[in-house]
Amino acid sequence: MKVLMFGWEFPPHISGGLGTACYGLTKALLKQGVDVLFVVPKLHGDEDRMSMKMFNASDVTINFKDILLREYWEKFSYLEVGSRLVPYTSPEAFEKSIESEARHEAVSENTIYSKQYSFSGKYGPNLMEEVARYALVASQIAMENDFDVIHAHDWLTYPAGIAAKKISGKPLVVHMHATEFDRSGENINEIVYNIEKDGMMAADAVITVSHFTRNIVLSRYGIE
Repeated sequence: MKVLMFGWEFPPHISGGLGTACYGLTKALLKQGVDVLFVVPKLHGDEDRMSMKMFNASDVTINFKDILLREYWEKFSYLEVGSRLVPYTSPEAFEKSIESEARHEAVSENTIYSKQYSFSGKYGPNLMEEVARYALVASQIAMENDFDVIHAHDWLTYPAGIAAKKISGKPLVVHMHATEFDRSGENINEIVYNIEKDGMMAADAVITVSHFTRNIVLSRYGIE
């Protein structure tokens, strides 16, 4: 089996438990003979790649001239949502122009439009923009590679998992490491909550890290 996996961070460049969890899960899958294609926003070159293939999202060129990408992104309204940024940094206005400019150039018949994005891979003021662009990169990678299943870690990569599923038709597994209720209590960010819910609704299977998290997913998100 070959897994296309999306994670926002990977050791030694981590900000918390998410990257560590991705490392442990990946190592265990490799020991079971599973091939892993791991995509991160930014590779630094000193990651422990073991025997898996790692993609640096910053190196991937998006070709909007491709008919499959055009058909998908012309119908894709997810990125139009404006937001204020929590929980990782101070509030920032989401730049709607990123999506509108991409769509405009994608449908142009007179230009061959391709672009590379430079990701920070951090949790800074442009986080939502990077999450959106990461989904664009995911669709390109899904078109160009062979795999059996998609595995997306936490809300930051759920849009990427959805995009890869739409392009490839392959099953999507989303991994819920922490919910917005864990991070923000009752004062949740509705944008992040909706991303989490959309990711789980689009998934063929949802994995949670504990029974406690499972109960939140069932009761607060309406997931089966």
